[in-house]
Amino acid sequence: MAALVGVVEEGGFSAAARRLHLSQSALSQSIRALEAQLGVALFIRTSTGVRTTPAGRSVCDDARVILAHHARLLRTGKSIDVTALPLRLGLPPHVGPEILRGISRFASQHPSIRLAPTDMASMEEQLQFLRLGRLDASLLNERPRESEFDAMLISQDTLGVLLAAHVANRVVDDDGVRLESLRDVQWMTWPRCVSPRWYDEVAAVLGGHGIDVHSGDRIDWPNPSVVIAAVSAGAAFVAVPKGYVSRESEALVWCAISGHSLVQRTWAVWPADSRRRDVAQLIAALDI
Repeated sequence: MAALVGVVEEGGFSAAARRLHLSQSALSQSIRALEAQLGVALFIRTSTGVRTTPAGRSVCDDARVILAHHARLLRTGKSIDVTALPLRLGLPPHVGPEILRGISRFASQHPSIRLAPTDMASMEEQLQFLRLGRLDASLLNERPRESEFDAMLISQDTLGVLLAAHVANRVVDDDGVRLESLRDVQWMTWPRCVSPRWYDEVAAVLGGHGIDVHSGDRIDWPNPSVVIAAVSAGAAFVAVPKGYVSRESEALVWCAISGHSLVQRTWAVWPADSRRRDVAQLIAALDI
């Protein structure tokens, strides 16, 4: 488009090439390609120069409008203040306490960045929102396989078991709690859709110690208050990092797992083509 307008306004290929900082052959190739695409001749070439055809004048008028819109779009893009845009962060239902503290610190240290955390029901939902531009970054418990995303491991939390105090008195020794001693207590956990591969990893470990991980009446937790109520009653246990419940009551006890290590990994995930500086700042701040 710029080549066409340049030739029309300068009255020749040589002057237009100098204006556009192109070689004359490159400019001629651009014009021929445009004529082939449109199926019309834009210029009549003579021994004394070029003359614009009626079709060329019509196309040139449209090209000027398009180039003006393009220039206006570039000016608008450069004028956008990225800090005025919210940083939309997707969160799984069970974020570790250190990460939550890191998010809080980041928000207080960067008051100009409008952090907008959003609880998300499943990993697939988070990835879809990232694809659609409805999230800028997400925290996930497994690294996505798709090349359209970049990811960085930001946290590895050792899991223990949260138990009712009267259950802990029965099953905990000096080394902690052995998983096989929890066979008669329901495993309370997140829905598998939250993080399928990590869910399967934890279920395989628990199942290997005789815990029923396929029970139809297994409890999926919707929020921490329900977790506390169910565990306090002795009906269930949960595998969580230490500090998941900020103030353990006398009815609850967090216990280390004896003889086996369960780890909750958290990955920061963002679109591979993202150029948001605030996303990079957040991920750096959460690298625990």
